Amino acid sequence: MAGKNWKQYFDFSAIEKNRTNGLCKLCHRNYKDKSGVFSNFLKHLKRQHPLEYNRVFNSEYEYFTEDRNGIEDAHEPIDLTNIKEKENRIILSITKNLIIRCNLPLNLVEKPAFRDFMKECSLKYRPVSAKRLKHDIIPSLKSIVLTRIHEKLDTTDHVTLTVDIWSDRRCRSFI
Repeated sequence: MAGKNWKQYFDFSAIEKNRTNGLCKLCHRNYKDKSGVFSNFLKHLKRQHPLEYNRVFNSEYEYFTEDRNGIEDAHEPIDLTNIKEKENRIILSITKNLIIRCNLPLNLVEKPAFRDFMKECSLKYRPVSAKRLKHDIIPSLKSIVLTRIHEKLDTTDHVTLTVDIWSDRRCRSFI
């Protein structure tokens, strides 16, 4: 959240040991946090003033959901306070960024170290299975991408393709 948006809801003042004091303009409660860190103020706004929280974060939603390599979420801006939808966003991010873009194996999500890491990142994270990724999530992303490719090809007059053929040590050929 930008600094001017925070000042809309809090009066900030510096206190000892590199800390910031913030007085909520809506309910006149005092909160403290490290300088440059706004997590306590964010939690207060989210819990005590959800309408203002939604107003601020719905206007900044476009910044957090930039399209990468043509794969984006196929739904409208959502309220991040809803745990189920936040969980789905985490699972989609794991699939798009780790499994697809980094080319990591599907069983990554079932390894204990990865699950521990995700528990550290999000306490309410419920693990997803490789089977669900393989049968539900990746096919839905694939259909979105295929639809975009078909739309693009429908509007294109000429297409140039390059095919690379190679073989392994046993002389099996691959395209």
